[in-house]
Amino acid sequence: MPVTESELAAVLDHCRSLIDAGDQLEQAARERSRKAEVATGAWEGPHRLTFNDRYAEESEDLHRRIRGLRSEAHAWARIWAEAVNRINRERRERAVEEISSSRGIGESLVDIFVGDDSGDQVRAFQPVPVPTEATRFAATGGLETF
Repeated sequence: MPVTESELAAVLDHCRSLIDAGDQLEQAARERSRKAEVATGAWEGPHRLTFNDRYAEESEDLHRRIRGLRSEAHAWARIWAEAVNRINRERRERAVEEISSSRGIGESLVDIFVGDDSGDQVRAFQPVPVPTEATRFAATGGLETF
């Protein structure tokens, strides 16, 4: 089943959603940290230590989740680039094959002795780099036709 440009765009939208979720979680963690600091500053008694221990565990868990969301976004961006490059490579190979198979018997015989130049008849493609968080996962290329 062929992949469409809109399906590829959806992958990058998903990357942006993951980063946004990580940012929101990070903002919530900062706000929670601020509130916890205020609360423990005025808190006296034995349960303050219990709260601090549990808050530290919660904070560690939040940061692990934030890293996980960012990591997942970067993994999807790599998958996007690999898919675009694979599809473009396959499309180019098909175009080269079409040229090679459309040649007459005489030209095919010449190709045996001097080499098949079908690949020279189809332009090369530049592999797309992986989109980055710095560009908010903007597409770095797209599907090409040959």
